[in-house]
Amino acid sequence: MRKNFLNEAVCAQCGGRCCKSMPGECHPDDFEKINKNMIKALLESGDYAVDWWEGDPRPGENRIPQGYYLRPSTTLGKKHHRVFDPSWGGECVFLSKSGCVLSPEDRPWGCRMLEPNPDKATRENPQGCKTHAPYGFSKQAAAVAWLPYRRIFRELRREF
Repeated sequence: MRKNFLNEAVCAQCGGRCCKSMPGECHPDDFEKINKNMIKALLESGDYAVDWWEGDPRPGENRIPQGYYLRPSTTLGKKHHRVFDPSWGGECVFLSKSGCVLSPEDRPWGCRMLEPNPDKATRENPQGCKTHAPYGFSKQAAAVAWLPYRRIFRELRREF
């Protein structure tokens, strides 16, 4: 079973503020077998999009123009068929009126690694959420994790 920090009581009180503001990032470990056809099928479903970190996502490196990663689509991105979508902000396609439609184990890495804690809320972090993701909870960390699949993303970008 995959590690997650789900706290249904806190999440229910929150009303999905995190999920309404941006989908969580996927990690390669979220998938059993990664190949071009698998990623292409996810993108064609409209439920996932490719996002990227502008510039080399590795600290101190400057060898690539961007680092791609997979994440759930936003509702607006799905509506407009945005397969490659670097936008920041928007409601996750998996958020329903009763919460996430995905089981806790099937949620993206960025969602599973977020621990809600309203007692630690600040102006900068109104939900009080803290991350347990390596390198912190960020687009940059996801882009670093997906670097081994960069060639696949470049090929798909030409196809889409």
